[in-house]
Amino acid sequence: MFKKILYSLLGLMVSLVFLNLLTARSDTAFNLIGFRTYTILTGSMIPFANPGDAIFVTANPSNLQVGDVITYHDHQGGITTHRIVDIEEAAITTRGDNNNVDDAHTIDFEAVIGRVWFAIPGLGFVMNFLGQPLMTAGLMVLLGLIVGSHAMFSNEKNVKKVQVE
Repeated sequence: MFKKILYSLLGLMVSLVFLNLLTARSDTAFNLIGFRTYTILTGSMIPFANPGDAIFVTANPSNLQVGDVITYHDHQGGITTHRIVDIEEAAITTRGDNNNVDDAHTIDFEAVIGRVWFAIPGLGFVMNFLGQPLMTAGLMVLLGLIVGSHAMFSNEKNVKKVQVE
């Protein structure tokens, strides 16, 4: 039972890291899979999301509304996640939930990467750590060792059962 839980958790971690790496580097994969993950780095979105939380952002948002939390390319070339507080014909005004004033610059609709689907507390820092090249390689080796040893030991048990019967 414990092994099944451990294998499931390891498989989930490897899958999340793989999807994160794939979608972070490819807009085509992002649009195909339909979501991308980001890590919240500042406290501007508390209480919605805290530093270290992973947010899952959906691709190609449509029908954006006041109150939606979006991730977008900001005027400095960075990526920001804030809540929409006003929408006009050509621009979106945003504000962090923990900020007292609207963001100084409005954004164009083309700058929107996606709408935040949900957040998982603390997972962002873990995914960033596991997504480092050395850690990713280590996870793949560990997964290979676990799968290989599981296959080898399960075959030994099957052989012993056949010999006994």
